[in-house]
Amino acid sequence: MHAAQEFANQGKLVVISYANPNPERPGHIVIVRPSTKSVAQLAVEGPQVIQAATYNRASSPAATSFHAHPGAWPNEVRVFVHDVP
Repeated sequence: MHAAQEFANQGKLVVISYANPNPERPGHIVIVRPSTKSVAQLAVEGPQVIQAATYNRASSPAATSFHAHPGAWPNEVRVFVHDVP
């Protein structure tokens, strides 16, 4: 997750997603936003993200954003990075 935060800090588009194994239930996706979190903070909270969901959040820890999906964070999420021209 440290790399995900670093890529976002460099201006890349970084998303973290969770695909719910139950096709009848939604998963979740967030966008990693730039942050000056320490390595210790990243280890506990994960990257800083923005999300639109039941609770819209302009800035929150990734670990908090996946709370509605028990077991998703951190082992069942995937990180995607895209260069932004």
